[in-house]
Amino acid sequence: MTHEFEQIEEAALAALADMAQLGVKTIAPYSGELEVDELKQITVRFPCIYVIADGLAIDWRVGSDECRIDLIIMVGDKNYRGNRTAARGSANNPGVYSMLKEIRARMHRKVMLPGWAPAVVMSESPEVYIPKRGLCLYSARYSVQTITTRL
Repeated sequence: MTHEFEQIEEAALAALADMAQLGVKTIAPYSGELEVDELKQITVRFPCIYVIADGLAIDWRVGSDECRIDLIIMVGDKNYRGNRTAARGSANNPGVYSMLKEIRARMHRKVMLPGWAPAVVMSESPEVYIPKRGLCLYSARYSVQTITTRL
């Protein structure tokens, strides 16, 4: 049996899989790729979408268990014309803002896993913004919940 983290990450990746048609190069579970010190190595896989389960909270009750998982979607793009183009897109790249909007259309208020409530977007915010490099990285935080009745 797989852990809930893996289940929700795989469900999110499946919902986002065809964003490659929009010019996204990388759609993958996050494995530390953005911790590389060299910006050139980081951005070679941009535009990108990385998915990671960020936390599992369980409220144990007498007759049921309530479980919540937070999911972070990291979205990055670069454009040597500057951050404005990295954020807003160009003829060659989708841009961070349009990727965030498309992700929200595919995930917000959508059931990601059977038996779980629909995912809801909690926040979207900038993480890395380097104008001189044309680098733009945002994150979106989603939450999914389920209640399991125990007998």
